[in-house]
Amino acid sequence: MKEQILIIEDDEAFRKTLTNLLKKEGYSVTGVSDGFQAIELAKKSLFELIIADVRLPKGMDGIEAVSIIKGIRPEIKVIVIIITGYTDENAPVRALRMGVDDYLYKPFKMEVFLHSVERNIKMYRLEEEKKEHLEMLEKMNEELNVAQHELIQSKKELEDYSKRLEQKVEERTKQLKETQSQLVQSAKMSTIGQLGSAVAHELNNPIGGILGYAQFILQKLSKPDVVPKDFKTCKQYIAYIEEEAKRCKSIVENLLSFSRKPLIALESVDIKQLIENTLSIIRHQLELQNIKLTTNYEPKLPSISGNVNQLQQVFTNIIINAQHAMPKGGKLNIRVSTKMKDGKKHLQISFKDTGCGIPKKNLEKVFEPFFTTKEDWQSIGLGLSITYQIIKELKGIITAQSKVGKETTFTITLPVSSS
Repeated sequence: MKEQILIIEDDEAFRKTLTNLLKKEGYSVTGVSDGFQAIELAKKSLFELIIADVRLPKGMDGIEAVSIIKGIRPEIKVIVIIITGYTDENAPVRALRMGVDDYLYKPFKMEVFLHSVERNIKMYRLEEEKKEHLEMLEKMNEELNVAQHELIQSKKELEDYSKRLEQKVEERTKQLKETQSQLVQSAKMSTIGQLGSAVAHELNNPIGGILGYAQFILQKLSKPDVVPKDFKTCKQYIAYIEEEAKRCKSIVENLLSFSRKPLIALESVDIKQLIENTLSIIRHQLELQNIKLTTNYEPKLPSISGNVNQLQQVFTNIIINAQHAMPKGGKLNIRVSTKMKDGKKHLQISFKDTGCGIPKKNLEKVFEPFFTTKEDWQSIGLGLSITYQIIKELKGIITAQSKVGKETTFTITLPVSSS
């Protein structure tokens, strides 16, 4: 179902033009001529997007009206596009403070207007999906924390714990499978969403270990001739169970930390360690797809100045793109070395895959927002655009080279931290 849109415009003819244009695109549109009508409507109905003219009759302008409407349900995100045909130096400042998403000056082309609406709605949907995935991951983390606490407590209650353990492990496994199913069914997943299935695969191994140890304990303690040696053996396997549960918790915490919106603070980053941390989440997924991964690190690599979360997002985007380019398997090589550029030392990080390659006509567009050649939910075309912006902000460069049907190489060059 498409979003609900409210248009606040006193020019009836222009309001009808915008309304008809948006209705043709399948949106549900309501139009009013002043801010007071808009406020009354907003009290009864929820609008995802508000388009408001600055100058309105009855003593209330569009910016003030939208500000009041946003205050009705402050916990809900509302997209705001302000339009005006007048030059008012104060209006853009007020709109910016109020949190406007776009500001258009009349007259404008309807293509420009429609592009603004669609772009902002796409970003709105992406933000909503990311919020849902974050809540899902937080729930998984809470469940694993509870499971860990129960495992530690069980050391003091060995006999009682051994009777309950198998049932609890089955319940946790069922919950994780249900969560995995929800992730896979998401219509269009952000980069974080795409990692959900990888996490499920990573968790299967330790959970399998937990089930095996639990069954061993039950067999030992179900014998009529249990001896002290059996309890000692069971205690050792309880420790194994605790270790596997901690491993599950660590996997989810890594992904949860990656998914949260970070404070963009620069720090000294060990690129080799960061790449290995990223691969710990994705490696199993590559193996399942028969992709052979190799890494080459120059000895004693210097640190760079950056943000760990942002750079992990960069590496994840590129690796996932390489994975999608090799649906039947292939090779992925990651190489990190130093080079001199403009008289200064830089780190050069290359990701080379043997996938389907990128046609020349598309190679120039791969870093553009919303550009994608994928026809399913795997991408909405933001991954490489975000990657480009992050590298640019770190005063680095990223390039792409490709041979159709043979290989693609993404190369990142970043300045080394000042010593």
